[in-house]
Amino acid sequence: MTFGSAPTSSIGSVHATWRVPQTLSTPEGERLDALAMALEAGPLADALDAIVRNPSEVVCIRHIVAEPLTVRWATTDDELLHRWARQIGDAVSGAARAADSDVVRYPSLRHTAIDLVLSLLAGDRSRAWAWTMAGLPQAVGTSPDAVVRAVVERFAVDDPSWLVPLIVEVARGGSLSRLVEWLGSSLVAAVDTAWLHTGGSRPATAVEHAGPSVDALAASVRARSAIWAGVARSAPAQRHVFASNSAGAEVGATARSLARLSILEVEPASARGSLASRAVTALVDALDRTSDASVGQRASRVGTAPGAVDRHSSSSGEHAPPAQQADPAQQADPAQQAGPAGRADPQRPAGTSDEPRSAADDSNAQHGMPSVGRAAYASSVWGGLLFLLRPLGETGFAERAADDPHGYGVSIRSAVGRLARALIQLAVPDAAPPDPRDPAVLAFCGLPPDADDPVCAPDRLEPDRWVAAELASVLDVLRRDLVITDPRGDGLAVRTDSSLLLRVVRRPARIVGDAGWIEAEYDLDDVDVDVRRAGLDLDPGFVPCLGVVVRFRYV
Repeated sequence: MTFGSAPTSSIGSVHATWRVPQTLSTPEGERLDALAMALEAGPLADALDAIVRNPSEVVCIRHIVAEPLTVRWATTDDELLHRWARQIGDAVSGAARAADSDVVRYPSLRHTAIDLVLSLLAGDRSRAWAWTMAGLPQAVGTSPDAVVRAVVERFAVDDPSWLVPLIVEVARGGSLSRLVEWLGSSLVAAVDTAWLHTGGSRPATAVEHAGPSVDALAASVRARSAIWAGVARSAPAQRHVFASNSAGAEVGATARSLARLSILEVEPASARGSLASRAVTALVDALDRTSDASVGQRASRVGTAPGAVDRHSSSSGEHAPPAQQADPAQQADPAQQAGPAGRADPQRPAGTSDEPRSAADDSNAQHGMPSVGRAAYASSVWGGLLFLLRPLGETGFAERAADDPHGYGVSIRSAVGRLARALIQLAVPDAAPPDPRDPAVLAFCGLPPDADDPVCAPDRLEPDRWVAAELASVLDVLRRDLVITDPRGDGLAVRTDSSLLLRVVRRPARIVGDAGWIEAEYDLDDVDVDVRRAGLDLDPGFVPCLGVVVRFRYV
């Protein structure tokens, strides 16, 4: 049984056992058969849908056993079906809250697919029943590489933005080279789709000279990209997979594709201009030089060509072929140590401590539940800041920032972070500056609550002279769309730009997020009729300039 992100619940089968005090006539038996069919066709699905609080979530339950329902034979069919569906619905609701091997929960279908890929790379098919139940390819009796290729090819069409968080998680888990080998040319095609979906253009064939902005973007990727860190760790030992000058055009395309994905991970808005294609070239060229140097160093250590053995070395560690020696680039990062499930924790970026877990997450981990989707979460009083993502998109901010890296800075996320803090400061001009790591500010930048402040890096070459103009653009959209008819009973008169902004942005929220996915949960009592009429609290969905899916929900 599956319910959540699908339009309707999916019920594999329903088994009903009737206990009657006497032998049934043929019409009476036919009535019972018709009741069982009618239950599965309508009332049961309705009862299950009523349980779902988050329509994005996928809940897979292998089986449940409902308590017996006792009714009189004279009970009408409609009443019997209603009571029966409610009885089963209660059993499902209880099972969905349980933490055992027969229940698997994912924040979304994309998280389900990521868990499938990570698990198959680790040789784990224990949740294959849940993946199939969620509508993903059959993972039992099929080669894992074929299943993974099918999933990647499907999501490249259905949800291209899914590819970046997938490769981030795989890179953090240390399985990037295996995934690249499994996917082959499918990876290049999927990256092309994701790149165009984000608003980028195909890389220029002519190589332009690198400039300060190109160097800054490449340096940002090398410093902050989990994908490129995985490439850099793997390239020396897996030259045939990653180094573009080692095995012809296909490998070269793979290296460039991973560089493009790294840019989409760190600075997705940069894909809109030619700066990104030049940065891709710079990254791949540097990778090739590193790979060449690493091969030369290994050959030098044994005093002969790569692959030969130095029989005269006094070091016992050098009696093995160089490919088997421990290379510094291949040493396990402390942050990549295997988690409870036996594989590296994909939710733990290098250099960070354990991120917060809820009690349900800890319970799930003890029962072998998937680690995918155990996202970081935190609360903020400025949750309404995210309602300004749509107005910001309408102003053309991302395009202006991408076209002027010298003014706005190479990092669009950094520029968005500065704008977010300026918006809050305008809403409460007499208050202290907002915390740059406030969860709502980070989410406005497309980052989860445990991320670093993207504004820290001094990546711009000119002062922030653009901030006032961008604030005015956002306010213009807000004044156009937001018509205040309800004073909310709190004495807040909307007479100035500050009071208008405050009406929107001061809104408690619980921010939940991981790679490529942000959810903001608001109290149902805080629904604002005027904000809703203006469409500000509608899901932004995929935000290309941030490379993240943003969802809102009231609970």
